[in-house]
Parts: sequence; C-alpha cells; structure tokens
Amino acid sequence: MSRPLPIGFDRYYPTDLASGYASNGIGEDALTLRRVELDLKQKATATMRDSQPTLLAAVWSAAGTAASPDWDGEGGEAITDQTTTAAIQLVCALPEGLPPPTITPEPTGEIAFEWHKDSRHVTVLTVQDDVIRWSALMGTGAPVHGREFFTRTVPGAALIAIQSAI
Repeated sequence: MSRPLPIGFDRYYPTDLASGYASNGIGEDALTLRRVELDLKQKATATMRDSQPTLLAAVWSAAGTAASPDWDGEGGEAITDQTTTAAIQLVCALPEGLPPPTITPEPTGEIAFEWHKDSRHVTVLTVQDDVIRWSALMGTGAPVHGREFFTRTVPGAALIAIQSAI
C-alpha cells in the first residue's frame, strides 16, 4: 500500500519499498531547496522561460566580445567554445521563477551571471569550461562562495544565494 507524498512534490516515488523505515528519505536540505524554488516562483516578475532568447543572445554577445586573447586591452583571456556551451546549458538549467540575470564576459575567460538587489545582496555565478563558481553577499553576514564541476544543474547552495539577491 502506498502512502501519500509530501505536499509540493510532483514526482512519483514508489513508497511501498519504504515500509518499516523511520524516515521518508527526504532530508531537510531537499525540503529547504523545494521551499526556495517555490518562493522564487512567487517572487518572479519575468520567468526564465520568457527571458531565454534574450539570455542566450547575451551569452553569444559575451562570447563574441571576448573571442580573442586580450579582448579587454588588459590581458583578458578569450572565452572558449566549451565555456560558451556551458553558459548556454546554465541558461537552460536556471529554474523558472528567477528574474533574468545580467550576463557579462570576465577577464578570466569565464561568463558571469549576476543578480543584484542592492550593495549587500549580490550573487554571481560564473562558468568556465566544466566548472561553475558562485559567490554572494547575503546581507550583513560573511560572503559565501563555492566551486564544483558543472553538471548542467545549478548547485543548491547557489540557488539559495540567488534567492537572497532578488
């Protein structure tokens, strides 16, 4: 016999295998991320899906601007095709409900995605080849940051940081 799923979960999980377990297998981190996702959808003024063509054009513009070494006149690294592909994948991975970020080339050869509410609420995600990095100011606390291999998904910690900047 199956038990009902927690409110807000829209995927089918076979629950009859969980008989006798003390936990439903859904950790607090997963529940926090689900709450963040729902909150982002409520705050949105323009969804990512509506903004995708504009964001994809911004990725191509950033890549074109930084297509050759020293593109900025200060020794800026060129953006590689692999980095451009990763940035396109990041645009597609951003969940609905986020306001569109500002997309710019970085002198390090990365493509940056920035959300900015004010000087104390800023989140920046960058992609370069197969790495995604993020850093954020989330109010008066210490800045947060992270780095991991980009697997075509936005890391949960980065989503929480973005939420603080919108």
